[in-house]
Formats: sequence, C-alpha cells, structure tokens
Amino acid sequence: MKSRKYNQDFQSIDNISRETITSLLACELPAVQNPREAAEILFPKSLHHLRSRINYEILQHEITQDELDAAAKYGRFIERPSDLFLKLFHNVLCTLKRDPLAGCISPSLIGTTGVIPLTIISTIPDIMQHYYHCIIHAEKEILLATSYWEKGESVNIIGKALRVLNKRAKIENRYVIVKLIRDNATKENIKHYHNFLPLNKWSHDNIPLPEEIPNILLEINNYHRLIMGTFHVKFMIVDRRIALLSSNNIQDRPNLEMMSHFEGDIVNSFYDTFLISWWLLFKPNLVCLKDEAFINDHFQFGPIPIRIIIMGSRLSGLIDAVYNSKRREFLGRDGARWGKLGIFYFFFYLGLGGFFCMMLAVFMVLSPQDRPRYHAESSCMRTRSISLSPGLGFRPQLDIEKNLILIDKNAARNRLDPYVKSLNEYLRIYYWKQVNNNNGFNQTKKFKISNPGDCILQNQYGFSNGKPCILVKMNKIVGFIPKPGYLLEDEHAFKSAKCRSKSNAIAIHCYGEYPVDADNIKNITYISENDHDNNCGSLETKWFPYEGKKERQDVYQAPYIWVQFNEVKPNVLINVMCRIFGGNINFDRKSSRALTRFQIYIKDIPKNISSSKIGEI
Repeated sequence: MKSRKYNQDFQSIDNISRETITSLLACELPAVQNPREAAEILFPKSLHHLRSRINYEILQHEITQDELDAAAKYGRFIERPSDLFLKLFHNVLCTLKRDPLAGCISPSLIGTTGVIPLTIISTIPDIMQHYYHCIIHAEKEILLATSYWEKGESVNIIGKALRVLNKRAKIENRYVIVKLIRDNATKENIKHYHNFLPLNKWSHDNIPLPEEIPNILLEINNYHRLIMGTFHVKFMIVDRRIALLSSNNIQDRPNLEMMSHFEGDIVNSFYDTFLISWWLLFKPNLVCLKDEAFINDHFQFGPIPIRIIIMGSRLSGLIDAVYNSKRREFLGRDGARWGKLGIFYFFFYLGLGGFFCMMLAVFMVLSPQDRPRYHAESSCMRTRSISLSPGLGFRPQLDIEKNLILIDKNAARNRLDPYVKSLNEYLRIYYWKQVNNNNGFNQTKKFKISNPGDCILQNQYGFSNGKPCILVKMNKIVGFIPKPGYLLEDEHAFKSAKCRSKSNAIAIHCYGEYPVDADNIKNITYISENDHDNNCGSLETKWFPYEGKKERQDVYQAPYIWVQFNEVKPNVLINVMCRIFGGNINFDRKSSRALTRFQIYIKDIPKNISSSKIGEI
C-alpha cells in the first residue's frame, strides 16, 4: 500500500510545468516583472495546512527498475547515468510535489548536464585569479552570488577586475551589467529578506562606486533569512556562457578550496537559480535572458563521456586570434585601435627618420670631405710596436681573390690576352685620364715612365712572347712619406739584392719566394720612371705623400715600376714575391707587410716533342 502511494506521489510531478523562470521572464509579459511573480505563476505552492499533510518521506523499499527508467527519462542526460545516481535523482524528484522549487531551480532544469573543462584545487588567491580573468573578458553581463563578502585581497581582486572591465567597455563603447547577491544580515532583513544595498555603503565594503566604473551597471542585493537562514551559494555566471562554482566565499581564508568551471546546458541551471535567488525586479534588466547557453564545440559527448577535440580547439583559437567576428577585431584590435596605432607609429618613425637624417647631416658636416680624420701616424693602422708600413700591389689581376698569372704562348696571336686587356684598362682609368683643370687641379702631377721598353700595348706588355711585364706599385696611405734607404734589420737583404741607394727614391726587389722558384727565374728587368735596372726598381719620393681626394675627385696618380721577367721556365708554377725597402718601412713576411705575392705559369709545348705527337699531348 505504501509503495503504491509512493509511486503516485512520484508520478504526480509530471503535472508540474515544464516552463522555467528564465523562459517566462524572457517573454516580457506585463504581468511578470520579477522572478517572484514568475514563480507564483508557474509553481504555486499548496496551502500550508495541505502541505503539512503531504507525505514526501522516502519509503524504505527497493526502487524498481520502472522507477529508475522514469527518473532517467525525466532528466536531461546525454546518456543514461548509473543506477546509483538514478536512485538519488529519483529521491530528489519526490520532493517536488510538496514544493516545486525545493531545489532552488525550475523542475525541468533538474538533471541538466554540461562539461567541466577546468577544476582548481588550491588556495583562495589562485581561485580568485580565475575569477579575475573571467570578469575582465565579460561582454554583456556578470551574475555573482556569494555567502560572505568580507574586506580583503579577494574583494580587492573583484574590484580590480571590475575597473579593468570598465576600461575595456569604455574603449569599445559598450556597457556591462553586473548583479551581485550576497548574505549580509542587516536590520532591514527582519521585514524583507531581499534588500538593495544603498550607495553610501559600497565604499565601506570596498566596492567600486558608479563614478569609478561608469560603463558597469552594478546592482547589489542583500539576501538573508533570519534567524538561521544563511544564503549558502557560491557561484558566478559570465555572459550565460560559463559558470564558476566554488567552495569558498569572497573572503580571505588560509584554506584549501576547490572551484569548477562549467560550460554547456548546465549553465542554464545556474542562471535559473540566480534568478530565483534574486527574487526582486532587475534594474536594469538582464540582457542574456533570451540567449541560449553557450555550447563549447571543443567538447563532444559519445561512448566516452567527454572527448577534447584538440585540433578543432587549436584551429578555432587561431581563427579567433586572426579575426574575432563577434568583437570585430583583427589580430586583437578593432579599426579604431589599429588607426591609433598606425598614427602613433607613423609619427614615431617619422621622428626617428628625421633624427637619423639630422645626425647623418651633422656627421657629414664634421667629417673631412677628402681624407679620413685620422691618418698617417694617427691612423689605426699604426700600433705601439709596429710603425705605419704600406703594402705592395700588382697588376694585372683578373680575380681579386686569386694571384695567378697564366700565359699561353700557343694561343692565337690575333686574340688579345685577357691579362693584357685588364692591364690596359687599369692604365686607362688611373693614368691616361684627362686631368680637369677647371676645378683648380693645375698642380696635379701626372706620372709617366719615359722609356717603358717592351712594356707597351703594341708589344702586348710582353705577354705574347712569354716575357710578361708586371706592374708593381705601393699602396696609397694618406699622409705617409717613405724615407729612402733601409732599416738595420734589412741591411743584409738590401745588399744581397744589389740595390743601389738613392737619396730621392725607395727600392723594390722581386725574387722567387722559395729556392726552387729562384732557380726558375733569371734575367729580370726593372723599368722605373727614369732608368732601367737588372737588380731593383725605384719609386721617387717626390710622388708622396698621398693627400686624398680633391673635391671628392681622385686625381692622384700613384708611381709604379714595370718588372719584366725575361727568362721564366715554362710549364712550371713559379711563386714570386716583391718587397720594398725604406728607412721607415717595416717588412714582415708573416703579416704580408711591405710586400706582395703572385704566381706565374707559362704554358708552352717543349721543342723536343715532334709535331706528330702534339695531338697526343
């Protein structure tokens, strides 16, 4: 008998309305102004003397399978829960006959499911930090319900988050509605359980005033039922998209607490619970009443309860990072912010470019036009232990990275040798050019060897008959004046070369770098400016120093000598080194100071090979 009565009580809940407080308020009916009126229309309570007679006690009997199936159908489950859960859920449903709002939620929302993508088990500051991040990213509204609200770091974090949210909303020209309900017993709660907190008490509770957060429409509801009716609710809803349920209040405690982050249909249950708890008229009204709960596409229900779609999450996050269609933002900024950023960088780089040009102009004005600021003895080429010493250069040189001079005596005579072309071009550019007398360069000296001998273009500078003429010159150093003679450590080399000492010239001597090379070179002729010699060439000091350019034109002609190799062993690679002697010139073979190196190879067919065997070579 008792079991049959129990089943009748359970099945009577089917007569309870399937509407919700949220859906009725969203209709904006004139007769429904607040959640209290919606509850009276949808879920009227029985008379007190009738309610006291309703027996909702859970009878001591084993619940049948049919009862479990009925409970499973009533809930909004993705898949059937376990029998243990259904037994508990069945017992909860039996209480609705006495009071449909016994669960502080519209009955049709009981059993709603969702996902928990995040759970934090930590101290209160860590939990409040997640509250902070959720608040500052709100777009429309925030609903916060808590039991205790005490001054401390937790309250400061909420206040800071509201100020940051206000700045964002002000930039984006929008408003965010914030509703806060808390339990703070006052004398006003004796008459009415719900009372709005007056503005003069906001600062006392560390709550930002309206003038501090003009783009936040904040409303605070104090809810307390005397004498022991504490409001034990601790959750927050943001934009009806997420819900945070925590074990801690908005207060500072040294406890280990827990917070769960909810998404999906279950957010509607939190939303409905908040409306019932608020009970009064919303001023202003909520903007998410007509919205659906946010369904996170990153989660999918199936045989496994929750499966995270990692690739979809990454792709969606990437798309939102590039362009957020809801906020109309490209790479995190809307059009106005991109415009401000563009204007800032335009003037920034304009000023930076102007500053660079100004510094460059100052540098050009202060720098000498025709010579470096530091030259001669003040040059960085001079060190404490080694005085300033020039190097030597040679021509022709087809490749600056190579020093080989290859001569083919069997090449066609009517074809101009590439080395002859290179040497002729060098002389044309640096020595045969016309000196411009209109700019005051009348005093410019023009270097010329009076008797070049065989080292002329008509003779192809000796390359055609295997007696090449190599041009050797001293590298230019601004302000350097060589002294005739030689250093004490070079005395033996100077005398071995049989160079003649001249009071107005410095000597240049070429020889085989190694003993085997010296054996393959014989009869060298040095053709200087005014004489010929078989031992050494000379550069007169009247051509020094090099004073740099004149009005940015290089009119200086460096002196040079011709070194003609009359007898070079063919088909042998010969290493040649030329060095310079001077009273202030240091010779160093390792660092290539005061010298130059090149190689000569004359390709020729030996005479003892018959003409019949030439094709075999």
